[in-house]
Amino acid sequence: MTARLLWLYVLLAWLLSGAASAAPKHIDVELKALTTLTLKFYPGMGTRFTFPFVLDSEDDYVPYTNDNTNSAVFVPVKRQQGRNFFVITVPPDHVSQQHDIGNMFITVAGYQISVELHTTPHRREHVADVRFVMGEKAREDLIQHAIAQRSKALEQAWQEKFAQLEQQTDKAALAKVGMLALYQPEQRNIKEESVLSLKNGDETVLFVDNALVYPQYTIYAFSIENDSAINHVAVRDAKLFAIDDKSGQKIPLDAARQIPKRVEPRGAAQGVIVVENRSLDPDKRLSLEVLTDGGNIQAVW
Repeated sequence: MTARLLWLYVLLAWLLSGAASAAPKHIDVELKALTTLTLKFYPGMGTRFTFPFVLDSEDDYVPYTNDNTNSAVFVPVKRQQGRNFFVITVPPDHVSQQHDIGNMFITVAGYQISVELHTTPHRREHVADVRFVMGEKAREDLIQHAIAQRSKALEQAWQEKFAQLEQQTDKAALAKVGMLALYQPEQRNIKEESVLSLKNGDETVLFVDNALVYPQYTIYAFSIENDSAINHVAVRDAKLFAIDDKSGQKIPLDAARQIPKRVEPRGAAQGVIVVENRSLDPDKRLSLEVLTDGGNIQAVW
């Protein structure tokens, strides 16, 4: 073997060994509204697609779908939840044909990604890692989108829990009403009247008629009359107070109420206010205060 041939043989062996030991290729791809790229796959090797966020198809904040038109050749490796990457591979025993092509369509976080897939018999053409990257504005937009989606999900969850709580409260109230039906209440007459005179000469009258006393609760019935021939009365709230005779201080009592929203001209409307008996002090007077758009009316007994 001549020296020249020996040198060429050594050079060829060095080139082949260098190609065999070359580091895996990788590329960075900036995410845009529509992102496209073409990749070649060498049988027995895979390509990892890495994103700057977690990929979860059930995640409402970064929804992810992946449609592969030729998954028999370009096989997706099973992806675990909570990861920000997935892997596509061509089986090692696959005999590459020139017509081995496919498309992979990815939708994630508002981005549309189209990848054209090809097989290749040349290992040097294979790309092991594709890393999708984001600019600062795109990253900030994604953060704001995630915050908005998270707020929407929390609001929906709160509404669902509130609806469940409201149903539970209604059921509990119905059960208590059912228990009240087992008792014959003691009726106490109150017959207290109070008049609110308005500047235009109209009057709104509050009547506290009676109290129905049950073992645990007392129900105070009242009515509101409107003597105006033109204007209605808007009822905003009703409150029950205990009055300390020494100081004259009004102590608010925790009470449930059912009040009319308005009283029509020349009309009347009824309401009730319910309080637990343990909140009542027999040595203190009571005051029912009804708040209207024309002022407050107070009846004391």
